[in-house]
Amino acid sequence: QTQLGMNALKGQGAVSNFERQLVGQASISPTDRPEILMYKADLLGARGRFDQFIQQKFLESKMSALDFKNSAQYKKWVNQYDSTLSKIRDKYLGGE
Repeated sequence: QTQLGMNALKGQGAVSNFERQLVGQASISPTDRPEILMYKADLLGARGRFDQFIQQKFLESKMSALDFKNSAQYKKWVNQYDSTLSKIRDKYLGGE
C-alpha cells in the first residue's frame, strides 16, 4: 500500500493554483538576468524540499494517498508552502 500511495503522490503536478502560476514562469531563458535565475532556482528548490517533506509525512501517516491529500494537515502544509513561495516571489520580484 505504501508504494501505491507514493505513486499516487508522485508526479502530482502543481500543488496549488498559486504554485502553478509562479512555476509557469520558471523556465530558463538565455536572456534571464542573474537574479531571475536565482529566483527560479529558489522556486524549484522549495518544491523539492516540499516534496521530500510531504513524502516523509505521508509515510509516517499510514493513511491512503487520497485520505492524506484530503486531510486538514496536508492542506495546512500546502498553505505554508504557498507562503514560502510568496516570500520567494517578494524577495526577487517585490510582490508583483
